[in-house]
Amino acid sequence: MNNTLKTIIDLINSQIDVLKENGLEIYDYENDTWFLNKIEYSAEDDKIYFKCRED
Repeated sequence: MNNTLKTIIDLINSQIDVLKENGLEIYDYENDTWFLNKIEYSAEDDKIYFKCRED
């Protein structure tokens, strides 16, 4: 993964962490007991994925 992509993913995850620390979550519209937990890059697939966690 190049530095630019790593930086962008780190920034997004930092923002997600700040939201969670302040009691705010971004919920899945179709499964509203699950919320956005983090973003990850898969070098194998060359795709960016998001992970959710159940409330």
